Amino acid sequence: SDVETDPPMAAFESALGQFGTACVSLTVAKKIEKVARFQRFAYQTGTISGLSADANARATSELAATGDRAVAEARKANGGPCMAGAKSCAYFVASLDKRACVPGLVCLRQVWGLLPAGANDSEGVVDALPIDALTGRVVPLRRVLPSSGTAAFLTGLNAAVQKELAAGGIGDDPMWDANVRLKDVHAWLPQPDGIHVWFERYAVAPGSFGIVHVVVPWPAGTPRVTAAA
Repeated sequence: SDVETDPPMAAFESALGQFGTACVSLTVAKKIEKVARFQRFAYQTGTISGLSADANARATSELAATGDRAVAEARKANGGPCMAGAKSCAYFVASLDKRACVPGLVCLRQVWGLLPAGANDSEGVVDALPIDALTGRVVPLRRVLPSSGTAAFLTGLNAAVQKELAAGGIGDDPMWDANVRLKDVHAWLPQPDGIHVWFERYAVAPGSFGIVHVVVPWPAGTPRVTAAA
């Protein structure tokens, strides 16, 4: 009911969110396969537990789909021959971990690196899954970033990217003049110290920078309780 004596829902949602985030666990299993032309083809699969049965199943399914995409991409990139007649020359390694997260969400991350057969440069990708602790579903950025905070977030994001560019020796270069928009964000996680953002290689900086990772401070007034109603 909505009588005056009822406790505020915000307190209940906060407690529920903290429970879901604190008790969830990620169980990781290593997978090593023999794939033609690969010296190493190793990745990890994960199982989520500690939430409701339905949420565990959905979260595990989301994690599996992300891993399957990475493995498929690695297999697809295995079309070329090795140089100098070598039988094996490629590498694919992927790992999973659980990160600190804001109440109500579970932060999962997959990091993978790929050196395709015949290539002389590797690729790296970070995939992130901010998962609702109640439903097990991946949530969109707007879930933790209301429209009123978007402008402040983008200002902080562009400033963080510019700082990374400057640290790498790139100053006022129009080629890499950061004008990052929400659609440029490849992966993100809402962690206590800010919104962590990862960009694909070449998205905001030269390839020598690899994967660009920045942390954007939470815009003022952004709610931290994000458990579903």
